[in-house]
Amino acid sequence: VSQSRYQDKMRTLELNFSKQLIAHIERDLSINLKKQSRVPEITYYRFICFTVIKKKYPALRLSEIGSLFNKTHSTVVHGLKMYEKLKNYSDFKVIEAKINESIVSYYTSPLKICNPITYPSNV
Repeated sequence: VSQSRYQDKMRTLELNFSKQLIAHIERDLSINLKKQSRVPEITYYRFICFTVIKKKYPALRLSEIGSLFNKTHSTVVHGLKMYEKLKNYSDFKVIEAKINESIVSYYTSPLKICNPITYPSNV
């Protein structure tokens, strides 16, 4: 498998994993991260999710991360920068703790209900 095809397959896998993780966070925290909103709390959730996904799934392009939230790559860039500016504020840390708790529950729940993942062949 060529390097380019391998990277494409990894991105496909990471995109599927990201979709499932976001769906879990939305269900677990009763929020809609795809809805257009400028409410600070919702935007903070998105900024944190952008950062988590970028760190956890490095093969994803910013435009692909944006598409998970119905946003553009420039919104993701802005969100990543804002995360760095806001990460030390107490209100922001509370939201980040909620997301981290949700992520831990996603990975440790024995009764995880997710969409089945389709693995590309030849990975």
